[in-house]
Amino acid sequence: MWTKFVYIGLVFLIFSCCPAIAQYSQNDWAPRDHQIHFGIGPSFMYADNGGVYGKFDFSIDPAFSLAYVKKITPGMKLRASTDFQFLSSGNYTGQEKAIEWGEEGHAYSFSGNAIFLDIMPEFYLYPYARHMERKRFNFFGGLGIGFMHVSREQTVYQGGGDQITEEKKGSFYIPLRGGGFYAPAPNWDLGVEGSILTSFSDQLDGNSGHNRANDIPFPSTIYG
Repeated sequence: MWTKFVYIGLVFLIFSCCPAIAQYSQNDWAPRDHQIHFGIGPSFMYADNGGVYGKFDFSIDPAFSLAYVKKITPGMKLRASTDFQFLSSGNYTGQEKAIEWGEEGHAYSFSGNAIFLDIMPEFYLYPYARHMERKRFNFFGGLGIGFMHVSREQTVYQGGGDQITEEKKGSFYIPLRGGGFYAPAPNWDLGVEGSILTSFSDQLDGNSGHNRANDIPFPSTIYG
């Protein structure tokens, strides 16, 4: 798992170091209402077989995102995002629970990935008319609508042994995001954000009805 973080982290550092910090000119004051964000970070998914969340005992996997952002007003932007998140349940289920869930046809473990696509407005704590006038630090949040697709390998204990199958599942979801950024240069932001992607399905992990909510991915990223 950590090799994935190292590889994606190197890619992020390369992209982050690309912007040149040049001397201000008249072009720096021209409106820049379009942005592209690339981010990486840790993630997990709240799922029926995902772990023991009350003890913070669950799997952490890498995620990355790519977003296009268009400024609409000084205090609001419209954002379209695509995200990719690795998923895994870890090994947190005992044999007794695996047998019980197997009798119901539910998986006790899974691994795979999820692809997300969503659109949402972003609202900023400190509005600004031009990028050259923005504060060095700012904060944002927003709510939208999206669709996710999960591909997974799941394990169900049946007939005295593990039955492993490949499954796919799609669901609409409500993305709730919040974060902040630091502006080290006129045309570059370095930020951090956390997301709660509340799905309309409890079957993304191959298991349902054993926790209090539908399955919810929680990606967080550092972006530039």
